[in-house]
This record gives sequence, structure tokens and C-alpha cells, in this order.
Amino acid sequence: MIVSVILSSSQSMDSFDFLRDLSESKEARFRAYFQANRDPDLVADEIDVKRYDIDLEVFPEEELISGSVGFKADFVAPAESISLNMNSQLLEVDSISGPVDEYTHTSDRLHIRFDRRFEINDSIQIQIFYHGSPRTSHSNSLYFDWGTHGGYPMITIISEPYGARCWWPCKDRPDDKADTVHFSITVPDPLFAASNGKLVSVQQPAGGRARYTWHEDYPIATYLVSMEIANYVTLSDTFITDEGDTLPIYYYIFPDDINDLDMLLNTIPTLELFSRLFGPYPFMNEKYAINAHGPAGAIENQTCTSLHPAYMSGDIGFDVLIHELAHQWWGDMVTCDSFHHVWLNEGFAVYSNALWYEATEGFESYQQYMLDQRYWGSGTVYVEDLSNWPMIFHLGLIYKKASFVLHMLRHVVGDETFFMGLRNYRQRCGYSSATTEDLRDAMGEVCENDLDWFFEQWIYDEYYPWYYYGWSCDSDNETGWETTLVIEQRQLQLADLFKMPVDVRLEFEDGDSETRVVWSETSSDTFSIHSERRVVDVSLDPEGWILCSKHEISLSSRDLVIPEPAYVWSPIPNPTRDIITFPTNYWPEGSISLFDLSGRRLMNLGLDPGNEFQSISLRNKGIGPGSYVVRFDTPKHSYNRILIIVD
Repeated sequence: MIVSVILSSSQSMDSFDFLRDLSESKEARFRAYFQANRDPDLVADEIDVKRYDIDLEVFPEEELISGSVGFKADFVAPAESISLNMNSQLLEVDSISGPVDEYTHTSDRLHIRFDRRFEINDSIQIQIFYHGSPRTSHSNSLYFDWGTHGGYPMITIISEPYGARCWWPCKDRPDDKADTVHFSITVPDPLFAASNGKLVSVQQPAGGRARYTWHEDYPIATYLVSMEIANYVTLSDTFITDEGDTLPIYYYIFPDDINDLDMLLNTIPTLELFSRLFGPYPFMNEKYAINAHGPAGAIENQTCTSLHPAYMSGDIGFDVLIHELAHQWWGDMVTCDSFHHVWLNEGFAVYSNALWYEATEGFESYQQYMLDQRYWGSGTVYVEDLSNWPMIFHLGLIYKKASFVLHMLRHVVGDETFFMGLRNYRQRCGYSSATTEDLRDAMGEVCENDLDWFFEQWIYDEYYPWYYYGWSCDSDNETGWETTLVIEQRQLQLADLFKMPVDVRLEFEDGDSETRVVWSETSSDTFSIHSERRVVDVSLDPEGWILCSKHEISLSSRDLVIPEPAYVWSPIPNPTRDIITFPTNYWPEGSISLFDLSGRRLMNLGLDPGNEFQSISLRNKGIGPGSYVVRFDTPKHSYNRILIIVD
């Protein structure tokens, strides 16, 4: 029994390392998938899968699996044949039972022709017997890893995004969840096989083998079906809800890690928090488990999160635990309809880390965490091209900016409405799949407003607003003071203006302050703000609710004077760990150079004025941590900026 206590959450607030590790590990799997020429094709539109019955025997010494996958499905369109996803390099079909005339298995598709035509609402049951050797070396991916730990075999599977087909035939797409998965796994003693749902039986067939049967009775996407095998020891705990319901918690860990599991003590406090914020844990009738696994990274398998042992202790492990547990709500219960909308999985999980810090350390910790998620580069949060693998799990867009979108949405609709909207989103899309429009409509229904403008500019468009503002305060000689505020948008993509409510903090001469809200939505907005006291300072968005660039400049004769381009030029982010981005479309010619602090030119960084922004990886150019000077030279002027590169 693990005794649960609320640990201090004063662990490192620097989320960059763990998010980078998670995004890069998922990105690597997707990259490998396309390098192996297996497109994320859409198959089996004609059927709605209801149930999978998977029965596999695993032979670690030979690195082989053998068994069958049965499925039951209803037809949603007339069909005489269907195609399923099944890797044709790693897996081989032995036979198929059911109403089958013939089948072919090529180009990673199992094409099945039926012995008759099926109509809408007809049902079908088919069982596919097969064997194979799914492995990293064959698929150039991380989907199926045959390893060892402590002298015992260890089998690890990571199926996101399109890896399920590498080890079992299925309709491998997140928009068709099976209602039920029944999974039997036979392994050599003394190995333990962990999977989704409830462990319903453990049998001991002859030959020194054990058969573990799991039953997942909640709808589940194929990439979340798991099979993790090792010489695990099992620790258990129980989560008791405010209503008195109980949830068993299991930790399937390596024997040598049993004394290094402090981070796991945060599981129950996190369950308590997320249950209050998001509604009850989605799989209360089954379990929540964490199992150790081999490859780097982590994966939010439904009811059974897989974590590298390095994540089971320490500051980074603390953040990963929160992130992956949040996925049980956002990613597992509500799953992105396609990986175009994968931000609905990852952005929600990152934002959940911020909510934890807010609940345990206060708003300032939440605020700082979200400021760390700001992303200044190009690209849309919506993944436009799924064949462009770096964008599927792009750290800046899919994790960081996506979480900041939720941060902004919370402020736009208000706290109470935001969390009511999340509950509505859960109610509408729970145990199913969702698109950006589903979240938009769920939030819009609660706040009774059309939020299309918000999602259009932050999910489907790129970049962010650049606000230039000036103000003046004059006495009206009768009722107090009148502050004139002018806000102009001068982002590089001038055709795309952002509509946002902007907090305006007024500082008064007596030291007091108050916040008003104005709506900026045109290239130039002028506001008249009345107050009984004289305003001595004005700041925009002081608490960082908007992803934006802010510049205060002079207001003379009520005309805003936009400075020369040097004012807006600066490498971002600064400090940086690697990549800097700067605007280039203001200037038809010029050069950008990097110097050390002694004045020695290190290199010319180049200039591409054909693009709105230019990004440069400094680490790829051999530039390490330290302080530098970036100089921008135009035909008329030179401008210097200090640049700090950190570890």
C-alpha cells in the first residue's frame, strides 16, 4: 500500500525539458512512420467498430507474437469489401474466419472481400489469425520494442499516432473507438502483462506460461490499446471520491525502482483536483495504473499510463505525472477526431499542469507557468498537413501555444463559464472523438456567444497581435478625468487583425489602481476612459492573458506615432535555448550578424526578406550558452540587441 499525501509542488517551474522530451519522442515516432512510407490512410469508412477481441501469445526469446484479432462492426454504408490497417512488413495473415470470400495483404492494408453484400445496419464478425515480429529494426520506429530489464525480457509498445497497425490488424484511426476491447496476453513466467481496463483473470497454462486477460469496457481509440510486459512488481492504492466511490490504483514497476517512487505519491491529490475541475475520473469502474517501460518518453494509454523510470521521481517526473494523468480526461475520454486536431489532447494536458500550480501554489505560479508556454513562431495550431510530420507534435504549437489558447479562452469567457464549458465539452464529446469545432460549440453554448472568431484566429491562423499603445489624461473640469487610449495593431501579418478583450490597468496618483476592459479589433482603436482620479500610468494586459507583443509609445495630439522599424526588431524569444525568430519582411535588404561580447564577429546569420519571419537554430551552428550581441544592418542604420542563450 502506498500512503498518499499531498507533496509540496515547489518543484521546478521550468516545463521546457519534459515537454520537449514528450514532443520529440512522439515526433520521432511519426517521422519514422513516414520514412517507412506508410501513409496515415483512412480505411473502413463503411463500418463502425463495436468490439475487438485480441488474443496474443508472446515469445520474447524469438521476438515473435502469434494469435488472433476478432472484431464486431456495424455497417454505416453498403459494402462488399473493406480494408483494415495491418503492417505488411512485420505481420503475416494465417487465415480469416467469417463471411469472407478472399483477402489480400499488401502495402500495409488488409483488404477483405465478403461473400455477399452488406447493407446499412447489418453487423459482421470476423476473426483474423496472424503472426509476426513487430520490432524497431524493421519499422524504423519506436512502436514495438523487445528489450530486457534486470535480466528478464521487457516488451514495450507505443502506438501513437499510427502504431497499432504495426502489431495488430485494426481500423487504426481515432475517430472510430471500439466500445469494448477484450485482450488476452500469454507470456512466460514470471513476466506480468499490463493492459487497459480490468484484469479479469490470470491463468496458468502448461509450459511455464501465464495468461493475463484484460477487459476494457469504455470506448477506446486503437492507439491507446496497450501491452506492457516485464518482471513487474505491483503496488496498489485506492482513491476515494467525495461521494465515497473507490478507484483502485496500481503501479507496475521494476523491482529495483521500488525505493525511488516519491513522485507517485502525487497521484491521488492530482486525481482529486482534476475530478473537481473536469468532472469524475472517466474510468471509475476500472482503474488508474502507471507502468514502467523502456523507451524514453511517456504515453497516456487508457487507464494505464506508461512512464520511463526516469519520470518516476524528481521534478520532471512530477510534471509528467500531471500531464499524463490529465490525458485520461483530455486525450483518452475525449480524443482528437484526427491528428489535425491533436492540440485538443496535448494543449489540454499542458494547461492542466498550470491548473495544478494554480491550485497548490496560487495564481502567480499559474501565471508564470503560462508565460513560459508563450510561442512566438509561425505555423497554425491546427495541423494542416499530416504528412508534414514535424508539425504533428510540434513543441511550440501543439503543446505550448495550444495551452496558451486555453489560457486566453478562460479570460475571454470568464472563470466560471470556462470550467462550465469544459464540463459541457465532456458531456457532449466524452467517450468519443472531438474536433476544434466541438470545443468551440461547447464553450459557445455555455457563454451564449459565437466564439468562431476566437478559434479562427488562434487555431487556424498564425502568429499573434503586436500592440502599440499611447495614452494621455486630461481633466474634464466637471466630473473627473478623461484618459484617451489609442491601441494600434502593427503585427507583421497586417491583413490579419486580432479581436480580443484587452485588460487596461489604470494607475492613479494616490497609488491605487483598477482594471478596465476594452476590445481591440481594428488597426487603430481609440477609447475614452473616465475616472474620478488622475491617471499617472497605463499598462496593457498586465497579467499576461494574451499572447501578444506590447509597446508603449508617445501619444501627441491624439495621433499615435509608430516608430521606425528598429523599434519593433528584436530576436524572440530572448533568452532562448536554441531557436531565435525575428521579422524580416519590413526590410528588402540587410544582414544579421552574431558577435561575442568582445566584439568578435562569430557568423553572419543571413536574411531572408521573402518571409514574414525567419527562424535560426543557433545550436545547429555550434553556438553554445552565453551572452551575445545580434546586429541588424540596413543600408541606413545598424541596430544591436543583447541575446542570451541558456542551457
